[in-house]
Amino acid sequence: MIGVLLDIRMWLLVLAISALGTVTTLAYYYLGKKGAKAVQQRVPQITEERWDRTEHLYEEYGSKLLFLSALPGVGMVLQSAAGALGVGLAVYVVWVLIGRLVRNWVLFLLFDQALGLFVGR
Repeated sequence: MIGVLLDIRMWLLVLAISALGTVTTLAYYYLGKKGAKAVQQRVPQITEERWDRTEHLYEEYGSKLLFLSALPGVGMVLQSAAGALGVGLAVYVVWVLIGRLVRNWVLFLLFDQALGLFVGR
């Protein structure tokens, strides 16, 4: 596992995948910029109750909450709310990218370990 963490190619691969994933989330950010009503019309999974809870979380924790946007199920709501609540684009990109980097490294290391079990490395 240490060898994987020291391999610059792996860092570049995880960074590229994370950056690409972050760019794709900008669609939700800009949809949120159009406003909560536009989000709720285009994304029916985001109910009024869910939106209100997300606004409250942003009031309580701020932009750092975007670190969790890499988690399935909450990302779309957090990303849309960031746009609607006026989170700056640079702040948005930094927090989402950090969250995705952590998530992708964890997934990559889990995959590497599982592959080692099956292949016998």
